[in-house]
Order: sequence, then C-alpha cells, then structure tokens
Amino acid sequence: MSSQPQFSSGETAAELAVDDITGARLARLLIAASTLARGAELPGFDMTVDHPDAASALIRNVLGEGQAGEQTIASIMAKLRERKHAASEVEQLIRAAATILGEARPELLAYEGRRAVVALFRREGGERVKGFHLEAEPAIEITPERPCARSSPSLAGLAGIYMPRKIVELDDDELPDGAIVPALTMLSRAPNVALHDRKARLEAMARPFLGRYGDRTFDCVMTALANPPEFIATHGTARRLREGCLLLATRYSRPLAMAVFRAVLQAGWNDSVLLLTDVLREQLAQEFADSPYGAPG
Repeated sequence: MSSQPQFSSGETAAELAVDDITGARLARLLIAASTLARGAELPGFDMTVDHPDAASALIRNVLGEGQAGEQTIASIMAKLRERKHAASEVEQLIRAAATILGEARPELLAYEGRRAVVALFRREGGERVKGFHLEAEPAIEITPERPCARSSPSLAGLAGIYMPRKIVELDDDELPDGAIVPALTMLSRAPNVALHDRKARLEAMARPFLGRYGDRTFDCVMTALANPPEFIATHGTARRLREGCLLLATRYSRPLAMAVFRAVLQAGWNDSVLLLTDVLREQLAQEFADSPYGAPG
C-alpha cells in the first residue's frame, strides 16, 4: 500500500456513515493527521514561523470555531511553528475527528467513534500509522444503571463493623450498603505497615471486607471508576483506587465482571485484562483486538 494518505471525501463519508459535508471535514482532518505522522508538511501550506496562518486556517476550517477547537489549533500551531511533528498533535487531530463523528452520529458510544476513526486512519494513512493508537482516557465514560448508596457512616462508625466479633456475627447479606463507599475510599490509600493503628487496620482489611459483598458493590465500583475524585481518600491515588476496584470485579459473577472490564477497556486501560482468568482474558482480547488504544494485554 502507498505511504501517501488515501482519504477521499466520498469514501470517508461512506465508511463512517455520515453525510458528504461531514465526510469532507473528516477526510481533511485525517489527511492532515497522516501527513504530520509522516513528518511531512501539509501540502500547499507554508509552515514557517513567518507564515503560520495558512495551516491555522486549514485546521480552523476543519475543527470549527468552538473553544475546544481553538485550544487544539493553538497547540498544533505551536508545534508546527517549531517544525515539530509530534505524536501528541496527531492524536489531537484524530480525537477531533472522533468528536466530529460523534456529533454527526450521536447513537455511537465515544469508544465506537474513536475505534471507527482510528481503524480508517490505520488502513488508509500510510505505513507510518499502521501501529498508531490513542493514549488511555483518565476515567471511564459510563453512567451506572443504579445509584451508589451515599448514606455512608464515618470511619469511626465503620470501625465497629471491622471488629472481629462483629464480622463473624454478620452474615454477608446483612452487611450494610452504606459501608461500601467509605471502604472503597480506603482502597485508594497505599497499605500502611503500622497495623496496630485502627485506621491502618481498616485500610488493610478494606478489600477482603468488600469482597464479602460480592456483586453488591458493582454499582459503587462503576461509579468510582467513572468519578475517581469522589472516592479518593486523603493521600490516596486514582491508580490505587482503580486497582482495588478491578480486583473486586474479578470476584463478580461473569456478566458483571465482563461489564466492568469492557468499560475500562473502552477507556484504554489495556493492562487490566492481566487480572482475569485465561478464558476471560482471551475473550476480551479478541473482542478488543481492533481497539483504538491498541490490543489489550
């Protein structure tokens, strides 16, 4: 296949199931991205510091005049003026194309739009973009079907649940829903080795305690993954929270476990599949083989 970009307005419109005007905008955006990916100048435009307006006009015409478009233009033009064709600028153009596609086809999930655009870009953008993939998203884009219980006790109130006598007295189905959120919050903290301290003892036991809830933590786990700042304790991190939530999800019934891992793979968290059994990992690896973020694993 030629190393030159092969995008045409009509074929792009047909491939992405959009009207001709949107297809033309997407084609121009993909041509610009693939040209930059090859380290070449956009054809017909002077990229020197003294004459940046032509390229700015091209990108402005494709992205529109909205605030997000203006910010993208400014970042791209700063690189072009320095004669740098960085991967981050190519990624911004691809994300802009996915946004345009999403506006034209609102029935698509954000992931589906990105996957369609990246698939076309990889196929028609030339040899240099065959292995192109987007960076992972900071959080998953999903709204849980049921709200997460927020009437949570304080840590002091939760401490009683952790006392050995009370744990053995409560059956798993008797554990209060209101204890899930503070326990999830504790997952975001790094383990504390001073286990004689009551708070440290709570942190160390948060995961096994939540494990007793089984599938009942699903809605709160999905909420925490979608809105991590709301569930991060003092000195906690989003990464620790994510790891803790995913480890809980490995113990869910298969349908719920797959729902969690599909959601995080749609955000590009590809290493999450390493937590799964071989059977589930292989199934998801096949399902997400053409992910815009690269293959899982």
